[in-house]
Amino acid sequence: TGDLQEVVNGIKNGQGTIGKFLVEDEIADEVKQTLASVQKIVGKVDAIRTELSVYTGANTRYGSETEASLTIYPSPERFYLLGIATSDFGPESEKYKSTTINGITTDEIVKERTKDQYRFNVQIGRRIQNWGFRGGLIESSGGVGVDYNRLDWGSQFSAEFFDYREDIGVNFRLIAKFRIWNVFYGRLAFEDILESSRSATISAGLKFNDEDLKGLMGFFL
Repeated sequence: TGDLQEVVNGIKNGQGTIGKFLVEDEIADEVKQTLASVQKIVGKVDAIRTELSVYTGANTRYGSETEASLTIYPSPERFYLLGIATSDFGPESEKYKSTTINGITTDEIVKERTKDQYRFNVQIGRRIQNWGFRGGLIESSGGVGVDYNRLDWGSQFSAEFFDYREDIGVNFRLIAKFRIWNVFYGRLAFEDILESSRSATISAGLKFNDEDLKGLMGFFL
């Protein structure tokens, strides 16, 4: 009985031909499970799609404007948008100032414009067929946006509501982006549609998807 127990313990410890076979079979199963887990992770990463775009142009009120954005699609129906925009001058803002000297009060409204202003975009969105709905920071201020995509035209039409100026009110912006040729795009935007201080921006730029970026990397490497 003691000898038999030693044989059984040896098999469990992987000793002998039968023991090695059993242990190696268990190792093979663990390796298969590990590889399956790695394949799932790689599959999820490979499913992520990105778009990189850069536009530069001029606004009728604020001078030159440049915008860069990265859109990440972790799944076909969800996306995240990260970006930065800059212009020669920021929108005009007003500050109320009251001064009292020798009992006499003077009220004054001071208008200011920031030079070389930077604004940031951080948004989360959801796509439903050709429509996209997003919200978050639009040019460093809370807001929402709606997009209508026409992939067959290479175009996108958007409406945004946001406010990065405290005293003027909500900026209602309309945007049209259209493909000119290949990765070259045009962009037309109308700012402050509801205000008398409305303006327009016309710009040109580049937009790359994953396939375009892979092609560029293959060309230079």
